[in-house]
Amino acid sequence: MKLRTLLVDDEPLALERLQGFLEKDEELELVGCATDGLQALEAIRSQKPELLFLDIQMPELDGFEVLEALDPEAMPLVVFATAFDRYAIRAFEARALDYLLKPFGEARLREAAQRAKEARRALDAQGRLQGLLQDIGSRRKERFVVRHGDRFLVIPAREVDAIEAEANYMWIHRGQDAFPLRATLGTLEQSLDPEVFLRTHRSWILNVHRIRELLPGAKGGLVAVTASGSHVPVSAAHRKHLEERLA
Repeated sequence: MKLRTLLVDDEPLALERLQGFLEKDEELELVGCATDGLQALEAIRSQKPELLFLDIQMPELDGFEVLEALDPEAMPLVVFATAFDRYAIRAFEARALDYLLKPFGEARLREAAQRAKEARRALDAQGRLQGLLQDIGSRRKERFVVRHGDRFLVIPAREVDAIEAEANYMWIHRGQDAFPLRATLGTLEQSLDPEVFLRTHRSWILNVHRIRELLPGAKGGLVAVTASGSHVPVSAAHRKHLEERLA
């Protein structure tokens, strides 16, 4: 079975060159191309590639943010292809299969493709995925990519009022809207800036910069009212931490 392959690069000439090389490989099936991060997410969702050749610096979302936004079930093998060598360490920390530095030749590209074929046969995909998610969780999240109908929205973290846990989903609250995100509250909490976000309840994380007022709550707790009017519970166990932060 051919390895379903998607190409993502915002430079048309680079994309054309990459496509020309890979079309010669009878073990690869090119299922599409994308020229920015949001297009890449749509293509991954619709085409379900097993191998992704991914640029890093792109419009809308960079390559790392594309990986962060993927559902676990949609995670392909990843080969980064970029003109910048400074991202190499971060790429391999994100469990990239290979890192191609532009301009690369056909021999180097064949080597990366061969590595992908071997990985498909040899790697424990679930173990690789868990490692990737752990690395993503260790970085400070500056924005969220959420699905809204048939589109993806990019929400800067500073605009988020609060995050609510519900079963296996998080709800990203911004203004009067709430968007689902598949994650766990504990993992997500580790990725957020602790100077901005604070756990206020077993099911809530609050953006302290969005607090407009505090009201008395149940059992010695509080209710934080955000700038957009959202009401976020603050349990008695977390009240002291919030008061210390605001002081």
